[in-house]
Amino acid sequence: MKDIKNSSYYKTNGFPIDKLKIISLKDKPENWTGKTWASQQGYIESRGKVLLFTDVDTNYVSRDVISQTVLYMQKEQLDVLTGTPSSEKLINFWSKITVPFWAFVIALFGINNSKVNNPKSKIAYLMGCFFLIKRNIFVDIGTFESVHDALLEDKALGVLVKKRGHKMKIVKLGEMVYTLWLDGLIALWYGIGRTMAPLVMKNRFKIKIFWSLLLAAF
Repeated sequence: MKDIKNSSYYKTNGFPIDKLKIISLKDKPENWTGKTWASQQGYIESRGKVLLFTDVDTNYVSRDVISQTVLYMQKEQLDVLTGTPSSEKLINFWSKITVPFWAFVIALFGINNSKVNNPKSKIAYLMGCFFLIKRNIFVDIGTFESVHDALLEDKALGVLVKKRGHKMKIVKLGEMVYTLWLDGLIALWYGIGRTMAPLVMKNRFKIKIFWSLLLAAF
Protein backbone atom coordinates (compact mmCIF):
# COMPACT_ATOMS: atom_id res chain seq x y z
CA MET A 1 0.00 0.00 0.00
CA LYS A 2 1.28 3.45 -0.84
CA ASP A 3 2.08 5.79 2.00
CA ILE A 4 -0.88 7.99 2.88
CA LYS A 5 1.25 11.09 2.43
CA ASN A 6 2.01 10.25 -1.20
CA SER A 7 -1.63 10.47 -2.30
CA SER A 8 -2.86 13.89 -3.47
CA TYR A 9 -6.38 12.93 -2.34
CA TYR A 10 -5.37 13.57 1.25
CA LYS A 11 -3.62 16.90 0.80
CA THR A 12 -5.31 19.51 2.96
CA ASN A 13 -4.59 22.97 4.27
CA GLY A 14 -4.29 21.89 7.86
CA PHE A 15 -6.45 20.45 10.59
CA PRO A 16 -8.55 23.06 12.44
CA ILE A 17 -8.18 22.99 16.19
CA ASP A 18 -10.64 25.22 18.00
CA LYS A 19 -9.65 24.40 21.54
CA LEU A 20 -7.15 22.34 23.49
CA LYS A 21 -8.27 21.21 26.92
CA ILE A 22 -5.71 20.02 29.44
CA ILE A 23 -6.92 17.92 32.36
CA SER A 24 -5.05 16.97 35.54
CA LEU A 25 -5.60 13.57 37.11
CA LYS A 26 -5.20 12.30 40.66
CA ASP A 27 -6.08 9.21 42.65
CA LYS A 28 -5.76 6.51 39.99
CA PRO A 29 -7.73 3.37 40.92
CA GLU A 30 -5.50 0.46 41.91
CA ASN A 31 -6.93 -1.88 39.29
CA TRP A 32 -6.10 0.45 36.39
CA THR A 33 -2.78 0.99 34.65
CA GLY A 34 -1.67 4.60 34.47
CA LYS A 35 -2.03 4.96 30.71
CA THR A 36 -5.46 3.35 30.46
CA TRP A 37 -6.76 5.52 33.31
CA ALA A 38 -5.46 8.72 31.69
CA SER A 39 -6.77 7.70 28.26
CA GLN A 40 -10.19 6.85 29.68
CA GLN A 41 -10.46 10.27 31.32
CA GLY A 42 -9.55 11.90 28.03
CA TYR A 43 -12.29 9.93 26.31
CA ILE A 44 -14.84 11.02 28.93
CA GLU A 45 -13.96 14.67 28.33
CA SER A 46 -14.08 14.31 24.54
CA ARG A 47 -17.03 15.17 22.29
CA GLY A 48 -15.96 14.16 18.77
CA LYS A 49 -17.29 11.37 16.58
CA VAL A 50 -13.75 10.19 15.81
CA LEU A 51 -11.24 9.79 18.64
CA LEU A 52 -7.45 9.95 18.36
CA PHE A 53 -5.30 8.29 21.01
CA THR A 54 -1.59 9.06 20.98
CA ASP A 55 1.50 9.03 23.20
CA VAL A 56 3.50 11.80 24.79
CA ASP A 57 6.55 10.86 22.72
CA THR A 58 4.66 10.82 19.41
CA ASN A 59 5.79 13.68 17.18
CA TYR A 60 3.81 14.95 14.19
CA VAL A 61 6.02 16.16 11.38
CA SER A 62 3.35 18.16 9.54
CA ARG A 63 0.22 19.97 10.71
CA ASP A 64 -2.08 17.99 8.42
CA VAL A 65 -1.22 14.46 9.62
CA ILE A 66 -4.52 14.08 11.47
CA SER A 67 -6.65 15.43 8.62
CA GLN A 68 -4.88 13.15 6.11
CA THR A 69 -5.44 10.05 8.21
CA VAL A 70 -9.07 10.93 8.98
CA LEU A 71 -9.75 11.43 5.27
CA TYR A 72 -8.09 8.11 4.50
CA MET A 73 -10.17 6.46 7.20
CA GLN A 74 -13.35 7.87 5.65
CA LYS A 75 -12.39 6.90 2.11
CA GLU A 76 -11.63 3.31 3.14
CA GLN A 77 -14.80 3.20 5.27
CA LEU A 78 -12.83 2.11 8.31
CA ASP A 79 -14.01 1.93 11.89
CA VAL A 80 -10.45 1.99 13.21
CA LEU A 81 -7.18 3.18 11.70
CA THR A 82 -3.83 2.71 13.40
CA GLY A 83 -0.34 3.48 12.17
CA THR A 84 3.27 2.53 12.78
CA PRO A 85 5.60 5.54 13.09
CA SER A 86 9.29 5.76 12.36
CA SER A 87 11.79 5.65 15.23
CA GLU A 88 14.43 7.79 13.59
CA LYS A 89 15.06 10.13 16.51
CA LEU A 90 17.66 8.35 18.63
CA ILE A 91 18.58 11.01 21.14
CA ASN A 92 20.97 9.27 23.50
CA PHE A 93 23.76 6.71 23.77
CA TRP A 94 21.59 3.79 24.95
CA SER A 95 18.89 4.29 22.30
CA LYS A 96 21.52 4.30 19.55
CA ILE A 97 22.83 0.97 20.82
CA THR A 98 19.52 -0.69 21.71
CA VAL A 99 17.12 0.38 18.94
CA PRO A 100 18.93 -1.35 16.02
CA PHE A 101 19.03 -4.57 18.06
CA TRP A 102 15.37 -4.17 19.06
CA ALA A 103 14.34 -3.53 15.44
CA PHE A 104 15.83 -6.91 14.55
CA VAL A 105 13.89 -8.61 17.35
CA ILE A 106 10.64 -6.98 16.22
CA ALA A 107 11.30 -8.15 12.66
CA LEU A 108 11.56 -11.75 13.88
CA PHE A 109 8.20 -11.93 15.65
CA GLY A 110 6.66 -8.49 15.40
CA ILE A 111 3.45 -7.23 13.83
CA ASN A 112 2.35 -8.74 10.54
CA ASN A 113 0.40 -5.94 8.90
CA SER A 114 -1.18 -8.12 6.25
CA LYS A 115 -2.62 -10.45 8.89
CA VAL A 116 -3.88 -7.54 11.00
CA ASN A 117 -5.62 -6.13 7.91
CA ASN A 118 -7.11 -9.49 6.98
CA PRO A 119 -10.61 -9.70 8.56
CA LYS A 120 -10.38 -13.52 8.50
CA SER A 121 -7.23 -13.51 10.61
CA LYS A 122 -7.46 -13.47 14.40
CA ILE A 123 -4.30 -11.37 14.68
CA ALA A 124 -5.12 -7.84 15.80
CA TYR A 125 -3.13 -4.97 17.19
CA LEU A 126 -3.45 -1.23 17.66
CA MET A 127 -0.42 1.02 17.90
CA GLY A 128 -0.83 2.94 21.14
CA CYS A 129 1.19 5.85 19.77
CA PHE A 130 -1.44 6.55 17.10
CA PHE A 131 -4.89 5.15 16.50
CA LEU A 132 -8.15 6.66 15.32
CA ILE A 133 -11.43 5.04 16.28
CA LYS A 134 -15.06 6.01 15.78
CA ARG A 135 -16.71 6.96 19.04
CA ASN A 136 -19.59 4.52 18.67
CA ILE A 137 -17.14 1.69 17.96
CA PHE A 138 -15.08 2.60 21.01
CA VAL A 139 -18.23 2.45 23.14
CA ASP A 140 -19.20 -0.88 21.59
CA ILE A 141 -15.91 -2.53 22.61
CA GLY A 142 -16.27 -1.22 26.16
CA THR A 143 -13.80 1.73 26.01
CA PHE A 144 -10.60 1.49 28.07
CA GLU A 145 -12.68 0.15 30.92
CA SER A 146 -12.73 -3.24 29.19
CA VAL A 147 -8.90 -3.41 29.19
CA HIS A 148 -8.18 -1.33 32.29
CA ASP A 149 -5.63 -3.77 33.74
CA ALA A 150 -4.08 -5.02 30.48
CA LEU A 151 -0.29 -4.82 30.16
CA LEU A 152 -0.67 -4.06 26.46
CA GLU A 153 -3.97 -2.23 26.28
CA ASP A 154 -3.54 -1.36 22.59
CA LYS A 155 -3.26 -5.03 21.60
CA ALA A 156 -6.22 -5.93 23.82
CA LEU A 157 -8.35 -3.23 22.20
CA GLY A 158 -7.39 -4.45 18.73
CA VAL A 159 -8.51 -7.96 19.59
CA LEU A 160 -11.86 -6.64 20.79
CA VAL A 161 -12.32 -4.59 17.61
CA LYS A 162 -11.83 -7.67 15.44
CA LYS A 163 -13.98 -9.92 17.59
CA ARG A 164 -16.84 -7.45 17.18
CA GLY A 165 -16.43 -7.57 13.40
CA HIS A 166 -15.44 -3.93 12.97
CA LYS A 167 -13.29 -2.87 10.04
CA MET A 168 -9.76 -1.96 11.06
CA LYS A 169 -6.52 -1.32 9.25
CA ILE A 170 -2.90 -0.73 10.17
CA VAL A 171 -0.72 1.41 7.88
CA LYS A 172 2.84 2.70 7.84
CA LEU A 173 2.90 6.38 8.69
CA GLY A 174 6.52 6.65 7.59
CA GLU A 175 7.99 10.12 7.88
CA MET A 176 4.64 11.65 8.84
CA VAL A 177 5.03 10.61 12.48
CA TYR A 178 8.03 9.59 14.55
CA THR A 179 8.61 8.57 18.15
CA LEU A 180 11.42 9.53 20.49
CA TRP A 181 13.01 6.60 22.26
CA LEU A 182 13.07 7.00 26.01
CA ASP A 183 15.90 8.85 27.70
CA GLY A 184 18.01 6.69 29.98
CA LEU A 185 18.75 2.97 30.15
CA ILE A 186 16.17 2.16 32.85
CA ALA A 187 13.31 3.85 30.99
CA LEU A 188 14.41 2.26 27.72
CA TRP A 189 14.54 -1.18 29.33
CA TYR A 190 11.06 -0.70 30.79
CA GLY A 191 9.65 0.18 27.38
CA ILE A 192 11.17 -2.90 25.76
CA GLY A 193 10.11 -5.11 28.66
CA ARG A 194 6.53 -3.88 28.39
CA THR A 195 6.48 -4.98 24.75
CA MET A 196 8.21 -8.31 25.34
CA ALA A 197 6.41 -9.48 28.49
CA PRO A 198 3.13 -10.65 26.86
CA LEU A 199 5.11 -12.77 24.37
CA VAL A 200 7.18 -14.35 27.11
CA MET A 201 4.04 -15.20 29.09
CA LYS A 202 2.76 -17.28 26.17
CA ASN A 203 4.42 -20.69 26.33
CA ARG A 204 4.52 -21.25 22.61
CA PHE A 205 6.76 -18.19 22.16
CA LYS A 206 9.32 -18.95 24.88
CA ILE A 207 11.60 -21.18 22.83
CA LYS A 208 11.32 -18.98 19.76
CA ILE A 209 12.18 -15.87 21.75
CA PHE A 210 15.15 -17.57 23.41
CA TRP A 211 16.74 -18.72 20.16
CA SER A 212 15.89 -15.46 18.36
CA LEU A 213 17.57 -13.36 21.06
CA LEU A 214 20.55 -15.72 21.10
CA LEU A 215 20.89 -15.36 17.34
CA ALA A 216 20.53 -11.58 17.55
CA ALA A 217 23.17 -11.36 20.29
CA PHE A 218 25.54 -13.51 18.24
